[in-house]
Amino acid sequence: MTEEIFPFLLGAMAFLIPIIALVLRHQRHMTELTMRAGDRTQQRDTQIEAMRTEIQELKNMLNEHVLNLDDRLASVHRRLDEVEKRSVRG
Repeated sequence: MTEEIFPFLLGAMAFLIPIIALVLRHQRHMTELTMRAGDRTQQRDTQIEAMRTEIQELKNMLNEHVLNLDDRLASVHRRLDEVEKRSVRG
């Protein structure tokens, strides 16, 4: 009986070995893709954080410029008021 099963087992092994190789190759490929995606995600997160920092710096700079402009405008108004007072007196 084992003599009858032996050729069948050899034939089955001949088909199973390539199938197992394909499954292992696929698994390795999927693992590589997952690792690459993780690296890209980390790079993207780093870039997003850098952009957030830069945007915050730009907002701070804009606020400083607006405050400086407001101070200058207030100074111009004061000088204009002084000039108007002088011209009314004089």
